[in-house]
Amino acid sequence: MKHIKTAIFGLALAATAGAANADQGLITFTGAVSDSTCVVSGGNGSNGAFGNFTVALDPVRTTALDAAAKTAGRKGFEVVFSNGQGGSCATAAITKAHFRFVGSSPSVNIDGRMKNVLGLTGAANVDLQMLDESNAVIDLTNHTRKDVTLATTGPTAIRYGVQYYATGVATAGNVRSDVIYEASYD
Repeated sequence: MKHIKTAIFGLALAATAGAANADQGLITFTGAVSDSTCVVSGGNGSNGAFGNFTVALDPVRTTALDAAAKTAGRKGFEVVFSNGQGGSCATAAITKAHFRFVGSSPSVNIDGRMKNVLGLTGAANVDLQMLDESNAVIDLTNHTRKDVTLATTGPTAIRYGVQYYATGVATAGNVRSDVIYEASYD
């Protein structure tokens, strides 16, 4: 009987020791408090999302990009400043918006264009080139800022364009890139 009690006591210690080794972890919470009344969203030519939005270019044929410096598939899009509900975000204290593309974005190359981040699985010899509202090329490494006066009766939009740019004879495949932007207000 003495051996049975010792065995049961040993099992109880093993069960207790297992419970003492429970998993632990860390939960991190982040957030922000802002006094800004403006939000940035994609307008015409985009998926319309707030903050991070997508502009989907139409496919083009490789024959349109069969030599270096050829461009094709221009797509216009808007960057919209609003109160997030389709109205103006202008206030007595906020009357202007300042917008710029960040040239140090990981996808921006030294030529001021956005490289195709799909690598070997995407179209080869194809960059994306940013255009302003008059279709002039924007060198993304210049950090040029666009200043606009906010409309008082509705959203305010800045118009841009993007197009495919051949760095050589393009090969077929998908293209994906991105650029970081910054917006500020006063």
